[in-house]
Amino acid sequence: MTDETARLWRRSPLVQWEDLDDGVVIFHPLTQHAISLNETASALWRLLDGDHDLAAIVAELADRYSVTPDEIRPAIERTVDQLADEGAIERG
Repeated sequence: MTDETARLWRRSPLVQWEDLDDGVVIFHPLTQHAISLNETASALWRLLDGDHDLAAIVAELADRYSVTPDEIRPAIERTVDQLADEGAIERG
């Protein structure tokens, strides 16, 4: 396991979010940005709790969506990078 996959991520305590039927909506009050997450990104969001490292998240979502970890990892990493850039998550 690399250092990157062992990192823990958590939702920023500044971010407000709501779990809706078709996904999660995130609002960052400092930036005034709202983000609507699709089903897969919402599943990722729910796992960004500071208890799951990236490798565990990849494994869980790969199993949930019946794909290999190598198939889903790039999308997860991109989404994590985007959420971090928005200030929605931070390293835990």
